[in-house]
Amino acid sequence: MTAGDRLPELSLRGRATGMEAGPHRDEDSMHQANTPPNAMPRSTQYARPPRAPSIRRVGSRELMGPSGQLIIRHAGDEYRLRVTSKGKLILTK
Repeated sequence: MTAGDRLPELSLRGRATGMEAGPHRDEDSMHQANTPPNAMPRSTQYARPPRAPSIRRVGSRELMGPSGQLIIRHAGDEYRLRVTSKGKLILTK
């Protein structure tokens, strides 16, 4: 190469220089260009679903005590939860 030869210049106009745009800028641009308009955005596509609230767990012996029965009041009515002779649970109104 002689002193008169010039290398082509690269233009960075309209693009971020450095890491401020994030390391995956080109991948995100390509994904958006190839994604149908009704598809989920990439940022939410692989997000974990929200966790359901934890459900309270109580042992049946602890709940019903030595009698093996429990009265539950719900919406103005009373329901009886009891343990059968075969160890199953029955709920009656």
